[in-house]
Amino acid sequence: MNSSVWDEAIIQHAMNLYHDSSQYSFQTSIEDSLLTPDNVDLWRECSVKASGSSKACVTEWAEESFRDALTYAYGDENGKEVVDGDALTEEYFETRLEVVERRLAAGGVRLAATLEEIFGDSEEREVVMIA
Repeated sequence: MNSSVWDEAIIQHAMNLYHDSSQYSFQTSIEDSLLTPDNVDLWRECSVKASGSSKACVTEWAEESFRDALTYAYGDENGKEVVDGDALTEEYFETRLEVVERRLAAGGVRLAATLEEIFGDSEEREVVMIA
């Protein structure tokens, strides 16, 4: 299975099909549908308990991605193994889009939490700059 299917093709296909080829529209759709308080709390949970850049968080996030890959990426909609060169169906793209969107949203939230951990929030920076 070519990783570009998950890194590019599903995203590009969704942008073309549902968002008039607009990355902004695709991003806004993900934000509107997935950035709920419950999801944000869930995705920030490790960062809140430990430093977002801690090995434990990175390991947890990698294992989560690995489970999704095993469950969704390497098998088609009928459970048959996907190998390089296979022609993927529209159903494959449709049934995997939600997973890709969730991974993108979780990654964005976790990146923001990690950056906040490293640089602090804007209120803290203003206080430091003024002082």
